[in-house]
Amino acid sequence: MEYAGENEQEEVVGNTIDEVGSSCTVEMECPWVDHGGGDFNVVARSEERMGISDSIYGRSDMADFKAFLSNLSLIEPPAVGKKYTWFRPNGQAASRLDRFLLSSDWCSCWPHGVQTVMARSLSDHCPVMFRSTDMNWGPRPFRVLNCWFSDPGFKAFVEKEWQGFQVQGSGGFQVQGSGG
Repeated sequence: MEYAGENEQEEVVGNTIDEVGSSCTVEMECPWVDHGGGDFNVVARSEERMGISDSIYGRSDMADFKAFLSNLSLIEPPAVGKKYTWFRPNGQAASRLDRFLLSSDWCSCWPHGVQTVMARSLSDHCPVMFRSTDMNWGPRPFRVLNCWFSDPGFKAFVEKEWQGFQVQGSGGFQVQGSGG
């Protein structure tokens, strides 16, 4: 659900999760089916709240959110970092409102994905980043700044460092002098 206002009696101003969930099917091009992230303004479990009574924000919202996740077969990847993603300005309350929700197809492509809850700055919400913890991108590329070549000690430094390596394997791994 979407809420507006900052007091204890916030009012509903948007569609309910049931209405959004029932309008999407797997066959449709729906942003929730593959992956989605954002501020859902509802928690899935009571443990995702601190300082807010369930009687104020009701267990029915949690039940609706769980039904939404179930109806669309959405999966929430593990979260690392902070426990809560939203904080009341006075620090008296916090909730886990922001999250990524993924389809099983998306999870099979990114099986080691996690959501990282990062530090907040100006907003009352913490940014959440999805990343894969187990991606093999291959060897790191060699990078050099052209200004290094103008340093008189650069060539001697590189030669000394390369001589310290014990390279085994094909000749492609060995560095040879330019002969000039």
